[in-house]
Amino acid sequence: MESASLQGMKSEKRADVSLAMDSVFAEYHSKLFELYHIFSLDGSYESDAYEEKKICDRLNYYAGMEAKHEIEKIQMLTDHNGQAFYEQAVRWMETEIGHGVLEQIPKMEELWKEQEEQYTDREEELDQALEEVEEAMPSEENPFTDVIQMRNDDFLKKILPESKQISQKRVNTSELPSGRRLLSGRGEFLDQILGNETISDILFGEYMLRHYNNGVTEREECGNGLAYEMEYILEGTDEDAENLTRVLRKIQGIRLALNYAFLLSDAQRCAKAQTWAAALSAVILMPELTEVLKHALLLVWSYRETVADLRILMAGEKCIFWKTDSSWRTEFSEILIPDAQTQEETKEENGIGYEDYLRMFYAVTEKETMRMRAIDMLEINLRKQEEMDYFRADKSVNKIEMRTTCTFRRGISYQFKTYYEYR
Repeated sequence: MESASLQGMKSEKRADVSLAMDSVFAEYHSKLFELYHIFSLDGSYESDAYEEKKICDRLNYYAGMEAKHEIEKIQMLTDHNGQAFYEQAVRWMETEIGHGVLEQIPKMEELWKEQEEQYTDREEELDQALEEVEEAMPSEENPFTDVIQMRNDDFLKKILPESKQISQKRVNTSELPSGRRLLSGRGEFLDQILGNETISDILFGEYMLRHYNNGVTEREECGNGLAYEMEYILEGTDEDAENLTRVLRKIQGIRLALNYAFLLSDAQRCAKAQTWAAALSAVILMPELTEVLKHALLLVWSYRETVADLRILMAGEKCIFWKTDSSWRTEFSEILIPDAQTQEETKEENGIGYEDYLRMFYAVTEKETMRMRAIDMLEINLRKQEEMDYFRADKSVNKIEMRTTCTFRRGISYQFKTYYEYR
């Protein structure tokens, strides 16, 4: 009889602690979930100090008893380069996204990998061609002087809509999770089984695009954090303007390579460039420069088309990836005119947008680095914008394994483990 009674008390204590654990972890960061759909328990309980005793005290409070609790394993949101954050983000996206989107995203990765080497080559060719022309021709006779100056002018001001102010925000990266020494959990937990790794990475990329603003979707109220969060996640510098510039330079390189390739395949446009090159070389009495001038003209023409493409993208519209005769915008007569405006406002429903280029860059950027940068933005937004200065991602608990010791009559003790994780 006494043995049965003891077993009953043991079962009762296990049930009490299990329910109490559910109650403790129900006290998750409500704002964190509201903004980012991430569950996590604040281990500091809105204070400056993280203490495991606070978690144990809450457990006893909800269990309605005085037991000894020892945390054997615990995982923070930032452990293992944000593994818990990544797992929850992927799980959330699995319930939100359609398979049609997943089928399209790998195509963005393929497009980027095809152009990754070519875009640098086209930039170098343009620089070299302009340099050769500049050396051969006095500046007062050089028809490319204005274009050379335009490439050296403020890049962002040329690209962004006039109504859009360039963010001057910056952050101290040494104070952010990716740059500071972090509080770490202990013990090993099995990673959640998320299925295909490639699909999981794609889902995480889509999660970030939904939860972090970028140069096109910039929020007016971004607090003291950065305005271009996705660009920070990709590039990682402490300045908004620099991160945006780096991303746009990459897009510029892709577009320049593609636009130049189209011009080389277009016999009519090549012939026009050849005619003008011959005329220019005759005027300056340097016929040996004809071929150099031809390719310089084609590269500059590609560059002007690229600037028009970037303006379209930054206005939130789509741009055709592979140009055709009908989708080409700039006229040859515009290419040597400083800041000539083309018909860049034309909408193209079948093109790809700015966020599609972000998907390309995400596909080839180190994933664990981006996880931590995403946590950087999450933390700074909660601390500054939401006035939760106590919040630290590395004090946010995601998984826990607890050993509980209960004492019954006659000094009989009973130990058992309880496990909890946010999923």
